[in-house]
Formats: sequence, structure tokens, C-alpha cells
Amino acid sequence: MEQKITIPDSQLILMVKNGDRAVIPMLYQRYSSALYGLIVKTIGNQEDASEILQDVFIKIWQRGNQYQEDKGSLLGWMMRIAKNAALDHTRSRVVSQRSKTDQMDNFVSDVKGPKSEAQIPDVGLRKVLDRMDDRHRQMIDLLYYQNYTQSEVEELLGIPLGTVKTRARAAIGELRKILRNEKL
Repeated sequence: MEQKITIPDSQLILMVKNGDRAVIPMLYQRYSSALYGLIVKTIGNQEDASEILQDVFIKIWQRGNQYQEDKGSLLGWMMRIAKNAALDHTRSRVVSQRSKTDQMDNFVSDVKGPKSEAQIPDVGLRKVLDRMDDRHRQMIDLLYYQNYTQSEVEELLGIPLGTVKTRARAAIGELRKILRNEKL
């Protein structure tokens, strides 16, 4: 079991201001859960919150000499850094791109791993797929026929998850266009 840090905040503040690296694990042990909770609440994503939390502690250590006791508590100062980092992340291009492609999750199976048998009946769909762009056909095949998740396709093809989602969305659009023009 990890020993609880009993150093008073006044000592931690001196260590922060002096750029002492030893303060980071102490601050982390004492305040990480509060900062993490704030970050998760701000961005609504636990996976990204862990990364942001790590960045926050780096910023705290780098900006330690900027802390002013007369302007607020150590925790309050760290919370502002965490809140700003979370807001910056939310505004970032990466998140806005991801939110555009996250809608695809409703259209693609989330079951892990490929299946030997198609999840959906063929009903002549393979002939339609043959008329599609190679990248789009590959997405439909991997996601629907082989039942890979988008994350697994990302690893398999070595392309970013956002690209997988964008191609999947485009493939569904192309498939709809072909099927609309078909006389069934």
C-alpha cells in the first residue's frame, strides 16, 4: 500500500516554486483524483482525461514559479490549469474531427473480432460492392462482412481512426447512391 504524503501544502508550494521534480509525485498522489474529476467533467471522456491529466502535471511543474499564494490556494491554481487544458483539448481540431466521425458508431458493428460467417445476408450485395471504389469496398468488407471494429481496422490497415470512420461514412454514402440507382 502506498504511503500517504503528509507534507503540508506550504512545503509543496516551495518545492513547486523551486522547480523541484520530487514534488510531482506528491502533488499527483494528493490532487490527481480532484483534477481528473474536473477534466472528465469538462471533456466527458475518460480516455482523453488521463492524457490531459499527465499534461497538466507537466504544466504545473513547468509553471511552478508563476504560482502566487496571495491569489489563491495551490489546489485552485492547479484546477485552473486543469480546466484550461481540458477546454483547450475540447477546442482542438482533433476533437472536432473525432466528433464528426463518432456518429459512424451507430452504423458499424462494435462486436470484437472477425467472424467466419457474414453478419448480414449477402442478397446480391457483393455484386454492388464490386462496383465501389477499392477503399470503400474494403471498409464495408472489413466492418460488415468480417465484423472488425473500427479500432481493429485502424490497427490492421495502419491508418488513423478518424480516417477509418471517414472512409466508412463515405463507403456507406457510395453504397446508398448505387442502391438508389438500382432497379430492385
